[in-house]
Amino acid sequence: MKKIFLTSLIIFFTFMLIAQKNNTAKNINNLSFNLLANINTESKNVLFSAYSISNALAMTYVGAKDSTKLEMGKILFPYNENNISKGFYRLNESLGFNKKIQLFSANAIWLENAYKLKKVFKKIIAEDFMSKVNKANFSTKKGREKAKKEINSWVEKTTKGKIADFLKPKVLSESTTLVLVNAIYFYSNWDVKFAKANTYKAKFETSTENISECDYMTDTSNFLYYSNDLLSAVEIPYQNNEASLIILLPNNASNNLSDLVDYQYFAKLYPKLKNEKVALHLPKFKLESKYELNSYFKKMGLVSAFKPTANFSGITGKKEIHISNVIHKATVEINESGTKASAATAVITTRSAIIGKKTKPILFKANHPFVFLIREKSTGTILFIGNLAKP
Repeated sequence: MKKIFLTSLIIFFTFMLIAQKNNTAKNINNLSFNLLANINTESKNVLFSAYSISNALAMTYVGAKDSTKLEMGKILFPYNENNISKGFYRLNESLGFNKKIQLFSANAIWLENAYKLKKVFKKIIAEDFMSKVNKANFSTKKGREKAKKEINSWVEKTTKGKIADFLKPKVLSESTTLVLVNAIYFYSNWDVKFAKANTYKAKFETSTENISECDYMTDTSNFLYYSNDLLSAVEIPYQNNEASLIILLPNNASNNLSDLVDYQYFAKLYPKLKNEKVALHLPKFKLESKYELNSYFKKMGLVSAFKPTANFSGITGKKEIHISNVIHKATVEINESGTKASAATAVITTRSAIIGKKTKPILFKANHPFVFLIREKSTGTILFIGNLAKP
């Protein structure tokens, strides 16, 4: 009887761990589309990593209490508000198993010398987020400059030099108590590279009155593809099919997909992708973005965490700290070889080659604005998402 009980317990515990990881991925994906809808404009390129943003804010959430915690949970973690830290631990652990793609993510904290982290918070941050705690003297100009250099150096190293000068002067102040940072770097070749000899120049319709020219990569092969009355979608696999680039192209060039497609829509759409022979034409592009996300989160309903009355007493034991800035910077480069992408977030307290049935290829020409996302396959986590308005 004991043996049966033990086996059942192990099975239950395994399912519980899988659920934690899956719910964490769902939370990140949900935030990806929600933030995209809030940030996106028809005329500007958008790029960010909700994965990076979620890691940084989840560390903050661990120390939140009362209404601050409830509001953060509702906006950031609607699929589960319990065991958030363990969910991130399981997810980050799974993402680390990838061999062919280069995916690095790291967390770090800089804490004002005058403060001391609560033992429980410090233990969770160290064990579940694998975050190192660094001391800083934010009370002096010299101390703030030293901390800024340390943070920028750490971000630049973690992102393989793709993100430099992350924090600008005057971002840190005398009242800064805590800086929580996540940085992510992604690099992978395509499973089948685009031939550079086939790259050509053509028009990209940015709007009815604005047309630019860009380089298009092209390949006719089997891709996962789906289309409906609203959009066409194609998935381009990276090496070993461990991750993929998914393009969501509106059928009507004037449609802003970020206003029409949310995570629930995408979750229902993705399983419908089938192997088809596709004549793919995709722009080469390189984007860099930086955001102060406070206003976007407030539009989404996350307000109390930014007020002086916020309760983050689970961090230091005191109620006198609140989030003053959520700063995020991201880069992506997509060319014939593959993709390089990176992102960093600071919370400052103040892509199968199966022959399809169709012989005539389906034309997929991304010659007007589209939504793109980089998705890790084993967990379904959206690592980066964006909108290309102009290559």
